[in-house]
Amino acid sequence: MKYALFKGCIIPYRLSYYEISARRVLAILGIELVDLDFGCCGSQMLESGNEDLWLAVAARNLALAERENVDILTLCGSCTNTLSRARQLMKSDMDKALHVKRILRKIGIEFKNKTRVLHILKLLAGETGIGKVHKHIRKNLDFKVALQHPCQIYRPAEIMNLGKDAVKDFVSSFISEVFYLDDCCGETLIATDQGLCISILKQNLKACHAKGVNVIVTACGNCQMTYDVNQMGLKVKDEIIKALPSLTITQALGIAMGFGYDELGLRQNLIKVDNKVFG
Repeated sequence: MKYALFKGCIIPYRLSYYEISARRVLAILGIELVDLDFGCCGSQMLESGNEDLWLAVAARNLALAERENVDILTLCGSCTNTLSRARQLMKSDMDKALHVKRILRKIGIEFKNKTRVLHILKLLAGETGIGKVHKHIRKNLDFKVALQHPCQIYRPAEIMNLGKDAVKDFVSSFISEVFYLDDCCGETLIATDQGLCISILKQNLKACHAKGVNVIVTACGNCQMTYDVNQMGLKVKDEIIKALPSLTITQALGIAMGFGYDELGLRQNLIKVDNKVFG
């Protein structure tokens, strides 16, 4: 299988360990990644200000993958949602689609809207198959994990087409004890209401501590920013007593596959993960 890896804006600059670990585990699964000249996904902030520009930016990314005859694989819930909704809107509204096609032709890009967009959990839990993944598992993670559901990969359901049960089946196939965080992580609010974002983070951390969680696992750039970057900020300011380390889903899977600390980029996580998780 071959996919164009869409890293988005946050991951290359703030969370490179997510990409490092994703490349490691996907290579083991025989998944080839293609690097294209992608730009911003379009984001909800652009969408709220200029819908035509949002669609054109999203369509350019889709068209680049389409030109290489590959689907897009995303690591971020927000990117997945933005590209998927833009794709669907241009399928259902021909006037908007034609307008976007005219815009892209000015820069020499043809857009036929044939490219699919898959979040990494959709790939691992569905397309690849849990059985194939499990062949490469060397040990189950026996520390208590909280999985932050990347909310934007589930809704709207008629477009995203991924259920939480499938994700839970996949995660439980290599993690012994999982507590699920169903509420939003709050990160997408930080640009407009930082106080509310931090309040949600504290609420989720309180729930994790109450459940005796050792590590938080995320599957989204925004979620990982919340639990690694924002939580570290709270720790530095003495607003929380104990910080919980957070792993990306590919780091957690990589540990279960037997990869080492440095191979998964774990030294780059701001809140350090104890080596004992490899015991």
